[in-house]
Amino acid sequence: MSNGRHTPYPNLISELWMMVDAPILMTSFQPWRAHQVENSSNVLLAGLARAGALPPNTVWLSELVVNFELAPARVINQICVHRPQLVIC
Repeated sequence: MSNGRHTPYPNLISELWMMVDAPILMTSFQPWRAHQVENSSNVLLAGLARAGALPPNTVWLSELVVNFELAPARVINQICVHRPQLVIC
């Protein structure tokens, strides 16, 4: 790299997508503090989706409720439905 920094995994995400044939399940959550307008995970995934940077077999659980009982139940349900090879929470 021209800035002198070494990036050990420059294309890790691109390479990871190429290896995965089954769906990828990704999650993002609702804002969980009163002053938050958005959750950064939701903003990031929305930006990647708009840019076409997510693989076509991505299942995105957008704005999961921040609840220790409901969120895992919804994720587990979607794992059973889609049988993803990779889950990123």
